[in-house]
Amino acid sequence: MFVGYKIEDPHLRELIYSIQPSARPQWYIVAPDAEREDVAFWASKNIAIIPATFGNFMQALDAAIPPLWRRIRFSSDLGAFPLRRFYISQTSESEKLIRALGRDVTLIQGDMPYEKQTAESFYQGYDLGWGGIFAHYDVRRKAEDDLLFKALLENEQPDSPKLLLVRGPAGAGKTIALKRTAVEAAAAGALVLWLEPNGGLRSEDFLEISELTRRPIYLFVDEIALHVEKVLALMLAASAKGLPLVVVAAERDADWYTYCSRLEDEFPPTIVRIGNLSEVEISNLLDNLERFECLGALKGLPRAEQIDAFLSKERADRQLLVALHELTQGKPFEEIVSFEHERINPERARQLYLDIATMHQFGVSARAGSVARISNIEFSEFESELFKPLANMIKVVEDKYSGDYAYQTRHARVAQIVFRMACPDDAAKATQLQRILGGLDVGYASDRRVLEEITRGRSLANAFATVEPARELYRTAIESAPTEAFLRQQWAIFELNHAHGSTHDADRHIADARQLDPKNRSIIHTQAEIDRRRANEESSPLLKDSLRKRVRTRLREMRSNDRFAMSTRCKLLVDEVADLSAELEETSPPHKLTNFAEKVREAEETIRSAEQMFPDEADLLQIEARLRNILQQDERALRALERAWEAGPRGTGTAIRIAKIYADRGKTGDGIKLLREALARVPDDKAAHSALSRHLLECDPMDIGLVIDHAMRSFSAEDQNFEARFWLAQLLFLKGDKSGAQDLFAAIDEKAPTFFRPQAPVDDNVITSRLPRYSGTVASVKERFFFIRTGSYGRDLFSHMSDLDPAVEVDLREGQFVDFRVRFNRQGPVAIDVRPTYV
Repeated sequence: MFVGYKIEDPHLRELIYSIQPSARPQWYIVAPDAEREDVAFWASKNIAIIPATFGNFMQALDAAIPPLWRRIRFSSDLGAFPLRRFYISQTSESEKLIRALGRDVTLIQGDMPYEKQTAESFYQGYDLGWGGIFAHYDVRRKAEDDLLFKALLENEQPDSPKLLLVRGPAGAGKTIALKRTAVEAAAAGALVLWLEPNGGLRSEDFLEISELTRRPIYLFVDEIALHVEKVLALMLAASAKGLPLVVVAAERDADWYTYCSRLEDEFPPTIVRIGNLSEVEISNLLDNLERFECLGALKGLPRAEQIDAFLSKERADRQLLVALHELTQGKPFEEIVSFEHERINPERARQLYLDIATMHQFGVSARAGSVARISNIEFSEFESELFKPLANMIKVVEDKYSGDYAYQTRHARVAQIVFRMACPDDAAKATQLQRILGGLDVGYASDRRVLEEITRGRSLANAFATVEPARELYRTAIESAPTEAFLRQQWAIFELNHAHGSTHDADRHIADARQLDPKNRSIIHTQAEIDRRRANEESSPLLKDSLRKRVRTRLREMRSNDRFAMSTRCKLLVDEVADLSAELEETSPPHKLTNFAEKVREAEETIRSAEQMFPDEADLLQIEARLRNILQQDERALRALERAWEAGPRGTGTAIRIAKIYADRGKTGDGIKLLREALARVPDDKAAHSALSRHLLECDPMDIGLVIDHAMRSFSAEDQNFEARFWLAQLLFLKGDKSGAQDLFAAIDEKAPTFFRPQAPVDDNVITSRLPRYSGTVASVKERFFFIRTGSYGRDLFSHMSDLDPAVEVDLREGQFVDFRVRFNRQGPVAIDVRPTYV
């Protein structure tokens, strides 16, 4: 029964034409404006037209169907175990699977039971389960659309386990985005499971589900760092057994890098970042706040001022949770949280709240057993005496396996502020953290996580002005867990990063850690970084060189494609460039100039290779910026390169680097002249042709034929230089050579490695910034994406629904005229910033 659909709706037509009329029962369309010809046509498709408005249709139903008959009837089997709706045949599941779906994972479905939640508590950050999601308090985020698209459409029939990851800072809305995506995926008919906080993951259960349903399983995991070992074990088992499993997870950036390196190595994730709200998302959120009467201090302001309040400079970088509190309550978030903490009475309840917050700031529930040892408060006493003063501030959760209780504040971000406000100086922080360490039992995963987070080296280096209180914390921690290599590693990182730390102490602690865990790549990387730092501090050239050799030896023990090893390798080369640059003089002998030029070449090539492997790695961008700063700001470096070129070196690398510096200084013409000189020396040098093509594109006027000519000479038919081919394909599109661009993009897509430019970049490059807006018509529309037919290219262009101009609300349909801009991925042009046009 289709109600509210236009008869020409593309979604409806696609559904109708995908299923033969004889293969289904009769369907119906309620349409008030159907003509006689429409009725006859749809009757031939086994579809009856009901000529009525929705209101008239519902009135007729109300009159025709007695209230007693209106209850939805469920199969008793289905009601008892809803997973059975996915079974391909009438069969029975094991008792273990029944227990797993009651204790370990939850099947997400539209009629699942959930605890109701008020809008006010939802917008204050309380996570009470699924009530806020099903009440639609949340606002649709672009990240959710991206995640749903990648989960269901890009992994509709996975042939191996896949990992999708939502990353972002605390308070950005990751959990809500993950829950909304899970519900939307389930509504689309997917088999969606949600891992419970203390749930287990047995591969046998998932194998049984797969055999019973013969369909992909979508497993959603919040705070995956807490579950990394069991998720990794499940995905390895799924890989070995060929299970179609898609894991969709969320985690904070820092915790992902710290705890999930093994998972990332085995199953590199597709990453969706969630950040600040867009203007459209803010407007939709304000609609919800108004609908549910939660505008608070924003009430009565014009909509433009309400939006500006979210976009104001002081809140532009604040997380969603923080912005909501400040704007609706009219006070700084820290002041709101501090006031809540200070007004708690009696004092024992206030201290209990601080103890729980100290642990929950790391995203970990405070176990009742640990709280009892720390605060000397049993759960029975909490219920009878302290529950009332902490009402609406503390949430109690129960472990379905052990029956143990645990406590949480309403959000980890709130817990961080409580700890910071209650412990403003080194003495208070040390006292409170020592108090917590004394009550932990590292045999429990949650307590172990608290221990690891409290002793995180960089955090303590930032938190403590002096070193001794933190060192005392490490001594206490090591007493409680003497065989934990992680603690000694973090002590070394603390010494390395604190302003008053000791690199020699850092070297001693990391050596102890390596002895306890000799093959741990994270510890090996820390050793390499300490040696690199010591080399920079060393005045003796002999010791400096010895330490840098040790860095390279350690990095060879790590995987060549490890992002941290690549980063340190790049830093080391830039360190050496800086040292060589500082030694340069006008009278430096030719061999010094050659060594400097070669070291610059090696640094640039290593950084470029690393950026191709990890294009979104901010650390690499900072390293590249440091290298460019050395070469641009130090006249000695430029003069040394110029003298090295004058000395007639082999190859063109020195000329390419000098031309880049010239371009950065606005002397593009000098760079072009130098590159032509280089090609006169080595006419077939592909790197020089590539560099000259890029420099010529910056000329005004620009000769596109000449730019393309040099780009075509920048690779050979037998090489694997796909970056040069990608550059040429974009130039051909810029010129208007549709067939040439299409053929080259097709060759790249066929032969390039899978990691090569799978997506269009988020920003323009020097070519796409020159392209005009194009026009076309919508060729077809799917649930989350569509295709555009245009005379500007030889095939239909892909576009995601999120690339529609957000300022335009439009019911996209086939045949609609649109204009758009273009960026490129490995397959060719992709339409972005799509706007409907009316002719």
